[in-house]
Amino acid sequence: MRRPGSKRRVFYILGLTALASLGWAARCAQLSRSVYRELRVAEAHLGLLRDNDAVHSLLNGESFDLAVAQTSLHHARTDLQTPWFWPLRAIPLANRQFDSALALTGTTSTIVDLAVDTGRVLSPTRRASLDRAQLLTELTSLSSRLGDVLHRPQLGPSTLLVPQLDRARAQLAAQIERLRPTLDRANATLPGLTSLANGPRRYLVVAANNAEMAAGAGLPLAVATVDIKHGNPTFADWKWSGDLPIPGDGVPMTAELASLWSFASPNGDLRRALVSPRFATTAPLLAAEYEAASGTKVDGVVLIDIVGLQKIVAAGGRTQDGTSLPATQIIPELLHDQYIAIDGTLVGSHQHREERLSAQAAEAAALLLAPTTDPLKLARGLADAVAGRHVLMWSASADEQKAFTALGADGELTEHSVMVNLQNVASNKLDWFARLSSSLSVERLANGDQHVTVQVTIVNNVPDGEPAYVAGPSSAARRYGQYVGYLTLHVPGAATDVHLGSASPVIVSGPDGPTRLIGQIVAIEKDRTYKVTFHFTLPAGTSAVRVEPSARFPSVPWTAGNDQWIDDRAHRILLPL
Repeated sequence: MRRPGSKRRVFYILGLTALASLGWAARCAQLSRSVYRELRVAEAHLGLLRDNDAVHSLLNGESFDLAVAQTSLHHARTDLQTPWFWPLRAIPLANRQFDSALALTGTTSTIVDLAVDTGRVLSPTRRASLDRAQLLTELTSLSSRLGDVLHRPQLGPSTLLVPQLDRARAQLAAQIERLRPTLDRANATLPGLTSLANGPRRYLVVAANNAEMAAGAGLPLAVATVDIKHGNPTFADWKWSGDLPIPGDGVPMTAELASLWSFASPNGDLRRALVSPRFATTAPLLAAEYEAASGTKVDGVVLIDIVGLQKIVAAGGRTQDGTSLPATQIIPELLHDQYIAIDGTLVGSHQHREERLSAQAAEAAALLLAPTTDPLKLARGLADAVAGRHVLMWSASADEQKAFTALGADGELTEHSVMVNLQNVASNKLDWFARLSSSLSVERLANGDQHVTVQVTIVNNVPDGEPAYVAGPSSAARRYGQYVGYLTLHVPGAATDVHLGSASPVIVSGPDGPTRLIGQIVAIEKDRTYKVTFHFTLPAGTSAVRVEPSARFPSVPWTAGNDQWIDDRAHRILLPL
């Protein structure tokens, strides 16, 4: 028979247990509310960082909102890791909620911590204390760590979650998915750029002129070498490319380039090297020509045209000495106005142009390297220049070339590329006055193939009264204002029946890397309009083509069905129209 005292002890124990359970539940509820409040604060401040002004502030060390989110996430994670929540691990379903909350706050907190560290590295104070190699090394490490988090995120359980956690998990997973491509590009770019900054490297810098166009770039007119070591660049004096004669019969070129362009002798003059827009093919030729002419070997080539210079100066502002042109004057002055006072018949008449172009290139380099330059604005300006092919890069180093490819600066075409180029071969500056426009149309054939027509219209708008240096004639065989050049079209490599719709003879035709090429010579008189129609057939199932930018100024307007754009960047067209 149970004694009365034993019964009381049982009730007492049960009561104490109930009170402890209630106290534990109350404390857990309190902590849960605290976690919820901290997460809401973090969410609110992270939301403020979605606009560009907040990113700009972060890159300038003003990361107040991100710091608040970081602190709130740390508080929430600390609360979740207290022993009060440990019993939840033994309760079915509750343990899933706890594990999910802990994983989500941990992953988000790690991402925010790395973002704050990146902002600190990019802050003006920190940038001023580091050379470029040290800055890139730190950014490479942070980007790699963030890439590891995004590719192997700890998100906790994915099923049987309460609605709030289920939504939070889905939102974080979606944000990570959106961030991955950007981080992948950064992690493909930064190691190569770090290698380049550490050096030692010697690159050939080419200043190109859009008033006299090559294929997919301005004509290479001025060159200089830059030696890079421990983040410090040292520029040599600029030289006029025409003052660098190449001995003998020129340098060797690839069999493919020779089969297409041997008649143009691109291997015998730096100014003729860019006959193909595929910079990974023509840049090594430029490097070899420079070595043959100067005796100096280079590890890579960077080409920047006048539009690229303008975009960098516009993004970075003026340097302290302010010796070069303001951004608004760069394009009209260097593409046209500077030639008005030049007597092209005088020996050394190019010296004035060389000084103006080299001074502007030096200004752009100073802005790129200055620690006080706004990194976000500069990155936008540089990205805009790269998108329009106004900055092109090639390296003999595989890691550095991988970085240039990730940046989109390698100038390579793809198996889906369509590209129109008009190359000036008349030794004048008439591209300032030549206006191109293009249209693309598609007709589906009975067998499912797609017949594509590209029509190019060229208007020669040169006025009367231009100096001979601009409008010619450059020889007795030319006339004032006559534009003579190679008009070419690159099409996808799978294209067949590539031909011209006019009676003009084909001067170049055949495979060019992942594309096929066809072209003719054109001679367009002053105040005349010239139209050329190209045709090719794409196999059934081809879903899209990519129209590449030409690097011309002004950019070329295009139409395709109801789609209209200018070719200041690549443009994808879905087929059929």
